[in-house]
Amino acid sequence: MTELTAWLLSIGSFAAVVILTAVAAKSLAGDAPRGRRRCPRCWHELGPTGLLCSECGHPAAREIDTQRNRRSIVRGALAVIGILAIAVTARTRFLDRGPWSGAPTSLLIFATPYFAEGGFHSCPWELTQRIQLGRLDDERLLDALRLFITGDSDAMPSTPAWEAKYGPIGRAVIQKLSRDNPALLELLRIPPTIQVRVLFGDGSEPLLSLDAQAWWPPFIEGRAEIRFADGTMQLAGFDPSGRYPALLVPVPPGLLGSRCGVVLSQRIRGLEKEWTPFPEVTIAITDPNSKERDSQRASEDRGLEAVDSPALREGVAAVFSDRMLLWKSGSPHAGLRFDALATSGEEFDGVAVGLLVELLEAGVVRRTSRIWWKAGTGSGAAGEPRWLPSLEDEATLGRLFTQDTALDAQWTLRVRGDRGLACYATQATESRGAESVPPSKWFSGMIEIPAGIERVNRPSPTRRWRLLEP
Repeated sequence: MTELTAWLLSIGSFAAVVILTAVAAKSLAGDAPRGRRRCPRCWHELGPTGLLCSECGHPAAREIDTQRNRRSIVRGALAVIGILAIAVTARTRFLDRGPWSGAPTSLLIFATPYFAEGGFHSCPWELTQRIQLGRLDDERLLDALRLFITGDSDAMPSTPAWEAKYGPIGRAVIQKLSRDNPALLELLRIPPTIQVRVLFGDGSEPLLSLDAQAWWPPFIEGRAEIRFADGTMQLAGFDPSGRYPALLVPVPPGLLGSRCGVVLSQRIRGLEKEWTPFPEVTIAITDPNSKERDSQRASEDRGLEAVDSPALREGVAAVFSDRMLLWKSGSPHAGLRFDALATSGEEFDGVAVGLLVELLEAGVVRRTSRIWWKAGTGSGAAGEPRWLPSLEDEATLGRLFTQDTALDAQWTLRVRGDRGLACYATQATESRGAESVPPSKWFSGMIEIPAGIERVNRPSPTRRWRLLEP
């Protein structure tokens, strides 16, 4: 339904209600005789005497019948039914789509900046729904794209308020526009947001955690340069549409207490042209032994206690109860499925989980994953798993994809608790405020379980980050 059709339908419905109301009122109130004697059937004037109508021949039964109002009950009832039908339809639409469902799209685009937020049934919400349903033509889609890029004075691009209000509109527009539409280049006006922080382990090297959000067209590729104070640099490819997690880069020795810079750049895919950089973001690499790092003390200062029990091992085994994925090609070749909520019971309260997960073929390690999270009840967002890039024997995993599935029984997962990785999990707690209690224990057990394998006949999903050679 086009915008003009919807507008005409709304106006027509309103006009129909007005006309039907007038018809119903006229039909039910009736036409008064106004002092004249009238035939009850045809309403012809009878004259001063007589009950027989000279026009239609109908005889009035009584004198009082010549003085009654003329009503049309059937016509009035039909008019009332029509009014109710329109009202029910309008009410259903109102409840389903809200008060803005009848407004033209141009009004929605104009009014959206004046709304504090884009909640349910609001003007921004209705605009998003119409975009997702494909009800906007190309001109209106471009208007919505410009609205998304510009934001408003209370929700400037890249701010949390802008993301909450305009993010759904932007995602819907980008999905509907052609992937090679040059208008999408305007998205590069939105500054990317970069999050950089340092995670400290237990005697192991610190990790620089890097993540970014960029509203780039699909034909744009990105690159991040991490510049350390000693002149060394780490390059990483960046695809904003790729899958989590964030990039974790070891901090070179001797750089604690210094600063590093991160420069995110972009260019059109497939063109060997110069990278266009965004402003540099700098971060201090805190020294764990400095007084300034009281809020991020190394985990060995806390004296994490090693814990192990059948209940803990059972919970960790449940984390990996789903079969691992094995893709036909791509990097990584395999992907673990794990559910950290399996460790959200009371027996895991105060426990930091750091795991070395090794895929074994007849006892030989073919793949190693390093994962950590905060376990226990109420861990919430602080319990979201993080992990380092997996180490794979790609040739062997390629052979595994094509080998007889009867041989899958010789593949197992060996899961071992690791103190250093567990200590990284405590950093997630610290970043969320003093009210979050840091773990005091780490899981030190080991289990070995069958490695269920699900083969997927397609390349592995694109990852958000990939390390590059400098």
